[in-house]
Amino acid sequence: MESRFGRRFDHDGQSAAYDSDVQDESKPVRAGYAALLDWVATQAAPVKGRTVIDLGCGTGNLSSLLGRSFKRLVCVDISKRMLKLAKRKLPGRNVEFVRSDMLGYFGGRALSADTVISTYAVHHLTSPEKALLFQGIAKLLRPGGKAIFGDLMFEDAPARRIFLRKCEATGNKAIIKGINDEFYWALDWSQKLLRDAGFKIVSIKKFSDLSWGISAKKTKLPLNPRHVDAFPLSENLWPVSVKGVIFNAQGEVLLLRNPRGEWELPGGRLEPGESPQDCLAREVREECGIRAVPGRPLLARVFEVIPGKRVLLVPFLCALDGLSGIRLSNEHSEGGFFSAGVLRKMRLPRDYASIIVEARKVSQE
Repeated sequence: MESRFGRRFDHDGQSAAYDSDVQDESKPVRAGYAALLDWVATQAAPVKGRTVIDLGCGTGNLSSLLGRSFKRLVCVDISKRMLKLAKRKLPGRNVEFVRSDMLGYFGGRALSADTVISTYAVHHLTSPEKALLFQGIAKLLRPGGKAIFGDLMFEDAPARRIFLRKCEATGNKAIIKGINDEFYWALDWSQKLLRDAGFKIVSIKKFSDLSWGISAKKTKLPLNPRHVDAFPLSENLWPVSVKGVIFNAQGEVLLLRNPRGEWELPGGRLEPGESPQDCLAREVREECGIRAVPGRPLLARVFEVIPGKRVLLVPFLCALDGLSGIRLSNEHSEGGFFSAGVLRKMRLPRDYASIIVEARKVSQE
């Protein structure tokens, strides 16, 4: 199993300039970089005689801080060129380099380990994938083993919103795009995921507005091995799917064709730490390559995706923020804007059809 966006974050193209880029701590996403790596390496000590796994090792900057007393070091990264650079920094017979997606590594020949470390990599995983990662790490760690992370995080959802507002006020569109395109940790919810995977939180430290470190120790069996399907707004109900109704200037509605051959509204599952509006804007951008501004909420309803599997649909009427052409992701085979007359001939679930009718009435008020 691979992560959903692993291939997108294969940084082969940025490998040559990566080390010089991370040293520029004037950039918000790089602030605190060196201090955070030092902290993770210190938290991992002692490594003498132990097996250490570095997930998303990049060019080897973190692993090179560990010294050489470890029994075995496994460096995992999806980027071929990053691994090539790491090999130059980390020579030795007791160092192994594995080219793999982070989640894919656990489906292969993952070793038992004493310590797992990772910096600036896990924010490429969605929240459900983070839960899977923590469970996978817990399974391979020996009793008392450590998991130490340094990454881009927000303390909670309100902190994320406050930071984004500050960026909007200063016109920092690049960092807004980066935050919306990736999956920064929600620190409060991630601690819960770690605890449910069988970890005790040992230490948390903030290094900048965006960079945090979190150290955990394996203490017991997972409390809730199915926690990947749980969400803070729907733990005892249904997963929440946020959908957008987007009309163009001609009054046509945007629809996408899914692998089941059905047409659906753009949108997707609400992630922990996201507001429904942030979720919808992100999903539309990922699925269609366009920008939409969620507006008025529409009537929510329970939708049976396939027999026995239900989700809570939370739809919004959206406005287009310019239109440069639809660029579909691999989640859908077709997409476009369709008139009301065409919809009747399409394989469109009844719930989506009723949402579109409601949205059209609201848009004309």
